[in-house]
Amino acid sequence: MQIGIIAAMKTEGATLGAAGGKLWAGTTYTLRVSGPGQTNARHAAQLLFRDGCDALLCWGVAGALNPRLGAGTLVLAESVTTEQAGDFNCDRALNETLFERLQAAPNLHRGRVLSMETPLMRAGDKAAAGTRMNSIAVDMESAAVARTAQASGVGFAAVRAISDEVNFDVPAAALAGLNDDGSTSAAAVLTALCKHPREFRALLSLARRFQRAEQSDRKSTRLNSSHQIISYA
Repeated sequence: MQIGIIAAMKTEGATLGAAGGKLWAGTTYTLRVSGPGQTNARHAAQLLFRDGCDALLCWGVAGALNPRLGAGTLVLAESVTTEQAGDFNCDRALNETLFERLQAAPNLHRGRVLSMETPLMRAGDKAAAGTRMNSIAVDMESAAVARTAQASGVGFAAVRAISDEVNFDVPAAALAGLNDDGSTSAAAVLTALCKHPREFRALLSLARRFQRAEQSDRKSTRLNSSHQIISYA
């Protein structure tokens, strides 16, 4: 099996350690950094399918919609939902294989992931969306990848690490540094901070949370019954 992995940002993709390699016996992967958002994710997923991948996996970080999920918590999606297009179920066999290899991770949660066109920034909005959509986490890419997988007749799964808790307000300056190619711009963040200096502490706090999330993603690549989920080619 060849799995195509989509990560929105280069920092998320870097937690895998390589653009391609072995996942487990008989399974390899190819990584594409898509850039943030559903349009970018859909394009990356289509390219991976055209390259011969027979399953697609969304990888990276997400916001929490449930108070039990702290920064660094690992989420294995059972399904992905949207407010407009309904639910997309994850591939059962692929999900069970991933669960077997991730269940040794601390604070692993399985549940529904909400995927939206725009980010949820405010604590009140996240809490309301979690209740309304019966979801535990939110991202911006999984629905587009799930939709592409469904249309292409291949399996889909999503693994996310929580970067911001449900009660944490994400500072607007954080979005200023996101580039469409998946890179980040420190200069853009600094410019935004000059306009909104009160966000400085919140931005530092978010950075620490992102570090915990990315550490969870990185550790999860080495967790299974034989203590090695990914051995890089």
